[in-house]
Amino acid sequence: KQWYQRRVAITAGIPQPFGSNQATSQSNPIFKVYELQKDDGQRKMLQFVFSANVVQYIVRGKKPIEIPFEEISHHDVSEGQIIITTTTEQTYQLGLSDVSEQDKVQKCLSSIGHEDDLCLVEENVLIEGYLDKKGPHALGGTKKRFVKVTQGKLSYYKIDSSKSYEAPLNTIVLNPELNEIKRFGNEGFTIVPTNNKDEKEFR
Repeated sequence: KQWYQRRVAITAGIPQPFGSNQATSQSNPIFKVYELQKDDGQRKMLQFVFSANVVQYIVRGKKPIEIPFEEISHHDVSEGQIIITTTTEQTYQLGLSDVSEQDKVQKCLSSIGHEDDLCLVEENVLIEGYLDKKGPHALGGTKKRFVKVTQGKLSYYKIDSSKSYEAPLNTIVLNPELNEIKRFGNEGFTIVPTNNKDEKEFR
């Protein structure tokens, strides 16, 4: 999850460690992230980085494989399977962990080469995905939440089988005058309100 917290941190203005992905240093990074199947136990992600015009195939603990938009010659998404072919005849066959997201992936791939980013047309989402959120009490444990970051805001949602995510449980304004964001270990962050109300911990 570290790559995800890093991008949330960038949105919120937290200084990044040496070696952070240079593509994320732009003023308005735009991302779409989709979780892939763990066929060998390793967490995998497919990430569209519109600020850098690349698709990244990410395996946790390894350097991301970057596919420039202009090198994608063919793509197909069906039955939860993604096939991307490049101009160098390299083929990537990937499986989505959530088949219901295949239309979103198809929309992003179809947007490549168009002036309008079709998969961003619904809302200006900087990044979205799943995180574990710690409960308000010390013994409350954690719950998985769907988290969405738009410009200046972080919203989190109860996991919904319909994947509609229309009504957030909470929306937090990412403004240093209202909320301070601190790192939590290597893979998490805490949002601390300046009015000393409940902290929000994600990892």
